[in-house]
This record gives sequence, C-alpha cells and structure tokens, in this order.
Amino acid sequence: MADRHFRHVVVVDTGGQILGVISDRDILRTLARTSNWQTKDVSQIMTRDPVTVKRETPLSVAVAKMVAKRINCLPVLDDEGKVCGILTSTDLLKAYQKLLESLDNNRATP
Repeated sequence: MADRHFRHVVVVDTGGQILGVISDRDILRTLARTSNWQTKDVSQIMTRDPVTVKRETPLSVAVAKMVAKRINCLPVLDDEGKVCGILTSTDLLKAYQKLLESLDNNRATP
C-alpha cells in the first residue's frame, strides 16, 4: 500500500463479489494491538460487509453515506454486485478542487 500510494484495498472472492475492505488504519490498528501480526490474514483485519454504492448512485448520496458513516472509501458495485471501482475521500477532494478552480476561472473571466 505504501509503495503504490493508496490507503484502501477492496477484498473480493473469486467471483468478484465483495467480502470486505482493508484500510491503512486497519493495518496500523492491528500492528498496535498484537505482537504476532505476521500470523494474521486478511479476513482477520478487514471490515466485513462494508458500506457500498452502485455505479448509478448520485454523488450527493455517496458523499452523504461517507459523512454519516465517517468512512473514507466506498466500494462501487455493478448491477451484478461485483466490484467495479472505489470512491475515496481523496477522489472527492480532487473533484471539489476542480470545481473550485472552475468557479474561480469563471469569476476571473469578464
């Protein structure tokens, strides 16, 4: 995770169905709580049954879920329930930045 600069991993089964999510915080929590962290497997530290959204979910609904649940990522599922992406707080901040820049540019242009 550190080498690739991401903070969340979606765990899926062989059919692409979501099993859970692991965040960098989950890993740090595990490291802090146990001396034998090397013996842990993914299923022991992942968040099971994570909050998800469908591909067609309005962005406002996705953001509301993230704020209400105090989470930083939402796996995105297709119509068959398979993971097709992930929406993160970083993605939202980047989109917000572009929106603000666009608004600033429109104000600056007569």
